[in-house]
Amino acid sequence: MHNRISYSVTEVKELAGNLKDIEPNGLLGTGLLQPIVLRKNGSRFERISGFRRIEAFKINNALKYLLLF
Repeated sequence: MHNRISYSVTEVKELAGNLKDIEPNGLLGTGLLQPIVLRKNGSRFERISGFRRIEAFKINNALKYLLLF
């Protein structure tokens, strides 16, 4: 799992705007071109990729998002 130490808040806000405004034509109708990927680690899941996408969904107050594991 890669927890970012620093990232561009501006870029995440731009991504959030893109996800909010985009027609649902990306990955399984979410507007995403790449999924958020998880893997099972014992009884929990850990993120493999998708940190910025998760942060963008949080900005949009999205309670559910597409995950692949």
